[in-house]
Amino acid sequence: MTTDEVSELIRILYEEHVIRFKYSFICPKCKETDTLEEDEIEKTNYCNLCGNSIDIKKLIKGATIRYMLDRDALWEYMEENYKTELNAARKGEKPKMKVVEFPKNTEEGFGGREAMKQYENKLFISHSTDDVEYVKAFVEFLESMGMPEGSIFCSSVEGYQIQWGEDIYDYLSNEFNNSDKNLIVLFMLSDNYYKSAPCLNEMGATWILKKEYRSILLPGFEYKKIEGAINPNRIGIKFDGDQFKFSLNEIKKQMTGWFGLKALDESRWDRIRDKLIREIENIKSGRSLS
Repeated sequence: MTTDEVSELIRILYEEHVIRFKYSFICPKCKETDTLEEDEIEKTNYCNLCGNSIDIKKLIKGATIRYMLDRDALWEYMEENYKTELNAARKGEKPKMKVVEFPKNTEEGFGGREAMKQYENKLFISHSTDDVEYVKAFVEFLESMGMPEGSIFCSSVEGYQIQWGEDIYDYLSNEFNNSDKNLIVLFMLSDNYYKSAPCLNEMGATWILKKEYRSILLPGFEYKKIEGAINPNRIGIKFDGDQFKFSLNEIKKQMTGWFGLKALDESRWDRIRDKLIREIENIKSGRSLS
């Protein structure tokens, strides 16, 4: 999907009130990330975090933009246009609706295993640098499962970063738009994640480009806090939930399907899984992993 097609799609959905804009920017007074929805701009002239007066209209010109989807409006829009196109087809008229083609995918397996076979799969771990200890523990967990070399990109973990001298934003842009790779995005969600402008950019790119994604909720983060481009009804995995241990079995199953991992004997898998559980608990309670 080209940049022009993405822009056209956003324009259509915005004009039809299917999506709204949400702006995230750095307050020049407290240096924290503040967020405003578009209908709040005209009636707000202060930072929600520190309360100081700021020039909102000036700040949003360089803000990170998130797109909030109104699902009811989307279904109404689709239904309305379906009826319009159906009536036109019955009359022998040409379609009137602007159509943006998306890559086809199947619902089989993990987001379309048949369609994914022809591509090189790569896992991109989208996370806040403030959660790096959790992320390192999870990457080591993936290593222990036998993830292939070069199949993971994680900017905060040694060995999985971009090469020295490369521009991280150019690298990410190439990864997201590389037609020879099937990029699977793993969101490590937390309060820190939603305070990070780069993280929100990655989330928005995942939604716009229709990338396959999964979500992990780090300790202390609840489902009700999920917002933005992620579907809150799509099942995520909580790292401090009652089902954490059993959820790791599902991670192993899906990673095996995506990356063709070799089967692990039960005793070895138990050790790998239990080690991650201990490490997550140690990080959560502030104990050293050494």
